[in-house]
Amino acid sequence: MRVASACVLLALLAGCGGGGGRLSASEFRSKADAICGDYNAKIKRKSAGVNGSDPKVIAAALDKVIPLVQEGEAKLRKLKPPSELQSDWDRWLKLGDEQVPIAKKLRDAAKSSDETNFTKALQQLASNENAQDRLAKGKLGLTVCGKSS
Repeated sequence: MRVASACVLLALLAGCGGGGGRLSASEFRSKADAICGDYNAKIKRKSAGVNGSDPKVIAAALDKVIPLVQEGEAKLRKLKPPSELQSDWDRWLKLGDEQVPIAKKLRDAAKSSDETNFTKALQQLASNENAQDRLAKGKLGLTVCGKSS
């Protein structure tokens, strides 16, 4: 089975994931990027030592990483951006919501050595992450949340 580098694969899942009232733009960016940085580091620690050639190892790593992605997304969802960023933030969160089901398909394909579905899920995940990164770096002005690697 051809398998993409596990580091790249796991980095794709590191797309990021409180607050009371609406934050200023700078507060919002700072808090969002801090959460993303925290969870990117946690994901990196959980996936340390994963090689890119064994699908079973990749599947096991995804089993560890997916809950972290969900946890990070929950924290990010609590942020209240300024009203002028809300619609873009909602779009960014929607893209993030799509990542976990795709990652589960990727994990399941790796577990069953299904190269066709693995490749398809990997491509979907990369496309989703690229769209999320463009939105983060562009309209939202995020830096850490806009890095998929």
